[in-house]
Amino acid sequence: NTTITNDTGTTQYPRTTVVQKSINKKPFAIEIYNSNDIVSNHVKSRGWETGFIKAFKDIYLQYSAKHNVPLSELTFLDIGANIGWFTLNMAALGVNVVAFEPMEQNYELIKRSLKEKTNIDNGVSDRVTLYEHGLGVKEETCFLYSDNGNVGDGHIKCVEREEDLSIEKGYSIRQKVVVKRLDDVLTSEKIKSMKIIAAKLDCEGFEGNVLEGGMNVLLDGGILNILSEYQPTWIKEKGSGNGGDADLYLRRFKDAGYRLSLIHI
Repeated sequence: NTTITNDTGTTQYPRTTVVQKSINKKPFAIEIYNSNDIVSNHVKSRGWETGFIKAFKDIYLQYSAKHNVPLSELTFLDIGANIGWFTLNMAALGVNVVAFEPMEQNYELIKRSLKEKTNIDNGVSDRVTLYEHGLGVKEETCFLYSDNGNVGDGHIKCVEREEDLSIEKGYSIRQKVVVKRLDDVLTSEKIKSMKIIAAKLDCEGFEGNVLEGGMNVLLDGGILNILSEYQPTWIKEKGSGNGGDADLYLRRFKDAGYRLSLIHI
């Protein structure tokens, strides 16, 4: 079932559609782009990265049953939420979600999804905390750009001037964005009360910067499972200081006691 919610469309806000989905037989609604967006195209049909969605679902259901902790007391951390596919799935499952998405047209989609009656009635909307900024090594203003054929897939580079920004042909600058340190946003006191069981990092090469500014949360915050995109070339290209060291990125997780598994998709 779909409903056209933005039939006119503009350069900044393309046409969109609301799609009804479910996880574990629990329904939710998500607003997606009608065209020029890979995630939306998959969501419209069978869903995006459904194997990872199932893995997270199983992780939370098993943890809840094993430790006799309600799902409503557990949290999922979504860094690079895009249009909210992982966020809304986990919130519909019954888990609290802390989501970070710096791209305006993406987080506006998430906000509109959260206003959908299905999500309000099922408590999905109340379980999502959305931060409308990026994460990095320090607080600063950077540039966000994306592929014209995949508009919601935002990339970030931190340079002083727009003319210092080198992007591939077919990409367009979308906006300036603020990035902050994850450890400054989610303090140690907040982390203790959240019970973050799993996290997802998908930042198009900015993951190294996110980790450098969020080691307390990501390495010492008690998160049991972390799914991270890993593109070494992008990490080196977009990184600042140690945030650009792709080998160090993996080594930090290993040194913190995580078992690493590389999945090629």
